[in-house]
Amino acid sequence: MDMKLLSGIRELVVRCTVRIVAYSTIFALVPGVIPVPVFAKTTTLPDRTYNFTVFAVQSGTAVASCSANSCKKSTTMLKTGGNGFEVFCDQPTCTVYAHVESDAQVSAGDTGLFTFVVTDLNGQVMPLTPGPANPDGSVAFLAKEPDALTHYGASASVLTTVPAGWYVVTVNIGCLDAGGGGCSALSFHSTLSVDIYSN
Repeated sequence: MDMKLLSGIRELVVRCTVRIVAYSTIFALVPGVIPVPVFAKTTTLPDRTYNFTVFAVQSGTAVASCSANSCKKSTTMLKTGGNGFEVFCDQPTCTVYAHVESDAQVSAGDTGLFTFVVTDLNGQVMPLTPGPANPDGSVAFLAKEPDALTHYGASASVLTTVPAGWYVVTVNIGCLDAGGGGCSALSFHSTLSVDIYSN
């Protein structure tokens, strides 16, 4: 094959590959979280322009527990951000759609909670509006089950509006004691997707 032709083909392949990676892939690089390439949005919101998605994947097991009556406890399960891969908004305002799916277990008779926290790089917590979430950002994914069984694909989602800037999205797993004597919750095989839209 003509060397000039071969060189031209190779250059074309390299250019196409670079463009595909540059425009279609975003990595969430976080200690303890497996970086995952993102090739497509996970949801569509009306009257908004989709920008990009960041994924984080839980690499271990997260456990939260407490022993007092009516106690509530949570621990970090997933987190975006780090190494320059925080969620960013380059418009006057953006909509953040965060969705978590997890294989999770909660102690019998108690309530399992996913708590979403969106912070700027100064650590200021952003309100989750419109949510839906409790004032502390928690969403119940399981309530007063009679047995402590593993529930595959437990999920929750929240929406919030943020001004231009850089943000970190954290999801905690937790429990709320409802039957007395404390509670516990654990998660594994969890994924977090954060879609960013221009308003």
